[in-house]
Amino acid sequence: MARTERWRPIPGYEGRYDVSDQGQVRSWLGRWPGRPLPFTLKLFPGHGGYLQLRLADPGGSMRNARVHKLVLLAFRGPPPPGMQARHADGNPTNNRLSNLNWSSRSRNMRDAVRHGTHVQASKAQCPAGHSYDAGNTITRHGKRECRICERTWSNNRNRQARRARRMLRVVERWRRMRRNGDLDYWAAAR
Repeated sequence: MARTERWRPIPGYEGRYDVSDQGQVRSWLGRWPGRPLPFTLKLFPGHGGYLQLRLADPGGSMRNARVHKLVLLAFRGPPPPGMQARHADGNPTNNRLSNLNWSSRSRNMRDAVRHGTHVQASKAQCPAGHSYDAGNTITRHGKRECRICERTWSNNRNRQARRARRMLRVVERWRRMRRNGDLDYWAAAR
């Protein structure tokens, strides 16, 4: 047996717009004669592929609203502090209530990596152009690093450390010579 679609008013837009648990939005504003009320609004993709629409507030000004946030506000209430909307399946166009939750940013990022939609997870090469394959990838603290770049960086750091130690030895030698009066001999020989 098919479940019926449940509708609730959008907080802040009561009497004007409703949202369903299936991710649809309908309007009670009748601008077109002969059009039955309420009618379902057309959604359009916005930044990141999230479906959105334009809503008119009681003052008449229009604002863009993302559908997944409207569904969560109407059915789950306002977000707890520090929480944001989460699509469990990673599909930004699936705005069914069963797919949406309030979640932390870190949980959202872990989901994005798991779904393969995270910017860094979809990269096949490091910034230097080395491939992220099994033999060339190091994972530290949940972050991928290129083994070749790590080795190069480490070698450069060791080279710089050796150079710094060498310079310290030279400076110490000069200080020792100065303390012992040996520098005066070298200055007089010139």
